Amino acid sequence: MKAEFKLTNHQAKGVMLSVTGDLTVSSAKAWKEMLVELGATPQQAVTISLKEVAAMDVTALQLLYAFHQQWLKEQKKLSLEWPVQEAVDELMMKCGFKQVLRCLG
Repeated sequence: MKAEFKLTNHQAKGVMLSVTGDLTVSSAKAWKEMLVELGATPQQAVTISLKEVAAMDVTALQLLYAFHQQWLKEQKKLSLEWPVQEAVDELMMKCGFKQVLRCLG
């Protein structure tokens, strides 16, 4: 399933990026471009919703981690809504990303 991205702006909550579909190597370019666009926002708070992600691989997690590191340097607030798919959640745990990024959820 092709990855789709929806960006919405909430005055009180900041920017919300909702992701659906598969975040895999085949969607890495679009995922990176979306994160770069998100990083350019003047908002100080961003939420990335991964609740509707059907599949994810390490490529997507690495890009998310790099984005997280950049936002930490800029002292901006990043929140994550975790995937509900068990396989995606398991991948995040096995790769150590859930522990590294758990402060965001």
